[in-house]
Amino acid sequence: MSIDRYVGPGCVSVYPYTYTPSVLRFTDKENNECEREVIGDQMREIIDLYGQKVAYWQNPYSTLSADNIYGEDPTRNWPQPQYIIMGIKLDEDNLTLNKFGFDAQDYMTAMVHISSFYATFGPGQEPKSGDVLKLTEYGNDRPGDRDGKLFEVTQRLDSENSSINPLAGHYVWLLKLKRFDYSEEVDLPNEKGSIQVLDNTGYGTLSATVSGEQPRVTRPSTLDGSAQEVTKRFVFDYSGTTNDNVYGTYDVHND
Repeated sequence: MSIDRYVGPGCVSVYPYTYTPSVLRFTDKENNECEREVIGDQMREIIDLYGQKVAYWQNPYSTLSADNIYGEDPTRNWPQPQYIIMGIKLDEDNLTLNKFGFDAQDYMTAMVHISSFYATFGPGQEPKSGDVLKLTEYGNDRPGDRDGKLFEVTQRLDSENSSINPLAGHYVWLLKLKRFDYSEEVDLPNEKGSIQVLDNTGYGTLSATVSGEQPRVTRPSTLDGSAQEVTKRFVFDYSGTTNDNVYGTYDVHND
């Protein structure tokens, strides 16, 4: 096949008038299967050598029991975590300014080999939004009463040509994650050292069990009582004033 090049009247071109495509293409996937297999093995080896072992929970999402308004399902039973090695990149304490002030969020990018994920969770299984992982190995020697942080998958990519698709092959899952907002869901651990003050007993772990479930164990807390009671104990005791409501009130003036 040849393509004639246009040359204007009176012009002399140093280029040939015909173009013959090269016989060899490095990205021809019919001819580079061996090269892509080598790259895939190399990427898996790099992740195994330099990655971190994490505990990974697959989200057992059910359209029947989920509360799609609040985006959670406190009655679902999460499966036992599986342990897998991922390459991770942390963007910790990423500050975002909004109208309520600063919002500190931790974000993470993780890379897991597709064959490793299949070997751990079964053929055809894929990471999905809502899955949760814990940095068990990275966080096992944190100071104080702390352990590994929990992250929730927000995006899964198999194609990101600038970083994970050499020779146009697909070898790994690229995951985008954000810090997991713990919501007392069954079988998911809370981060050690992360104590949430509950405003009243209507929040937190469910007081009754669901049919077929084991009794739930309420996690210990060093801050007992409502937010109002805790504020009185540790911030300022309003009981000696005319108004002991920590949330404030409105003064009525009769002018």
